[in-house]
Amino acid sequence: MNGQPQPPAPSRARVEARREALAWVLAMGLLWLVYQVVRSFLSPLIWATVLSIFAYPAHRRLLAKLPRRNVAALLSTTTVALLMILPVALLTPVFVVEAADAVSGLRGRDIVDRIERGLDYVSTRIPPAVGDLNEMLDEAVKALRNHVGGWSAKLVANFAGFILDCVVLVLALFYLFRDGPGLVEMLREVSPFGGERHDVMMRQAIDMISVTISSGFVVAAVQGLLGGLSFAILDLPSPLLWGVVTALMAFLPLVGAWMVWLPAGIGLLLSGQVGRGLALLAMGVLLISTVDNVLRPILISDRSQLNGLLVFISVLGGIQAFGLLGIVLGPLVMAAAVGLLTGYRDSLLEGDNGAA
Repeated sequence: MNGQPQPPAPSRARVEARREALAWVLAMGLLWLVYQVVRSFLSPLIWATVLSIFAYPAHRRLLAKLPRRNVAALLSTTTVALLMILPVALLTPVFVVEAADAVSGLRGRDIVDRIERGLDYVSTRIPPAVGDLNEMLDEAVKALRNHVGGWSAKLVANFAGFILDCVVLVLALFYLFRDGPGLVEMLREVSPFGGERHDVMMRQAIDMISVTISSGFVVAAVQGLLGGLSFAILDLPSPLLWGVVTALMAFLPLVGAWMVWLPAGIGLLLSGQVGRGLALLAMGVLLISTVDNVLRPILISDRSQLNGLLVFISVLGGIQAFGLLGIVLGPLVMAAAVGLLTGYRDSLLEGDNGAA
């Protein structure tokens, strides 16, 4: 109308590209918000996923006999909860009572007198150049008393958080048992790796989780044996009982074998049995807990396609990166990376064969 040339209208392809870019930005923003919502519960959610994958073959057999999904999922969840969580709930009050007794003992005159006598004994047998060990440790005991209140509050808060994690784990288990196949199919539909490659990677992930959990049974049994032997060698009460408890704690998610030997060692130190306390702590650090990092990679590498060195690094690195979850996530991430490289290699070989 005004004689001025009109700018060309954007092409349809350009409009679609802008819409797709905007959709990706919105999707990334939503994923970030979802992460912010669930990150406090990532640990129990991941453990629930691992346990549901490991127990799903048994759940599938139950579902064949009991086709009602809700009832079957409830029965499977209850069974896993009784096997995995109830022992922790029953044993945790024992540890809380023992810890409370140890803490209250810090205020008791008899315990303080025994510690002071031990300090006098040690200070008379060290070189003078070390300094006044008695005075230094006396100040440490006073500082420990001053922080007892704060530690008690943190202990209560951590215990409440642990109970909440257990509730989230149980609820997630139920919905994973009930809706698991639908979730797997949805992941298959949106997977960028293609149907066949996705199925291969899923099978590898499931196999790795099964191998990791089954290896955990063996590692827990060995740790329980070492824990019981440690109690027996140090002439501590009920070595058989505490060996069984150590094995149980070593296998259960969200806990570990340290929940037995660490409170026991600290309790011995606070009761004046310094030698036995230090010996138990040393056995716990150097023997009971170390066997997990050595034996688990060997078992996983023997029963999977991963190289032994890769498994060893993935377990240790996984624990460093993710904490206790790293025992499962480390080998799982490594297996996924190896699977991607294998798929890429296979695609290159297929391309070369097609060109030939």
